[in-house]
Amino acid sequence: FAVIRNPWARTFSRFKFYIQPRQSHELELRMTADDFGRFLETRHELGQKDYFWHRASLGWYPQYDYLVDEAGHVAVDILRQEHLGREVAEYFNVPENLERKNVSKNAGSDFRDFYDASSVQIVADWYATEIDVFGFDFDTPAQKATRFS
Repeated sequence: FAVIRNPWARTFSRFKFYIQPRQSHELELRMTADDFGRFLETRHELGQKDYFWHRASLGWYPQYDYLVDEAGHVAVDILRQEHLGREVAEYFNVPENLERKNVSKNAGSDFRDFYDASSVQIVADWYATEIDVFGFDFDTPAQKATRFS
C-alpha cells in the first residue's frame, strides 16, 4: 500500500519543513506568501535532480512515479493522508488510533491561505498526471483510484 496527499497541501508542507531552522539553507525564506512563491520557483532548478533523502523538502518528485508499474497502472492500494487514521484502521482492521508524528512547526497554517491563482496553477501543471489519475483538486483529497474513494 501507499499513502498519497493532495499535491497543493504536500507542496506547502514541504515549504514549511524547508523553512524550519537548519544549519544551512540555500535560500533564506520565512513563512510568507512571497517566500512561498520563491520556494515554488525552486522547481526549475531542483525538479530535475536525482532524489536525495536529505533534500526531500526540496524534491519536486511526483507521487505518481512511485505508485505505478511499467505500464502506468496503479500497482498498490492507495490510502489518503487526509483520512489516514480512518483508512489505516479499515485497511488493517485495527482500531483508529494513529498518533501524529513528524508534524511541522506552524502546523495550524492552512495551505490555502498561501496560494493565489498563479501558484495554484504552478502546482497543477507540475503534478498534472497525479491530479488527473487520482482526481485531486485544490482543496480536496484524492477522489478516485484509491482504496476508499
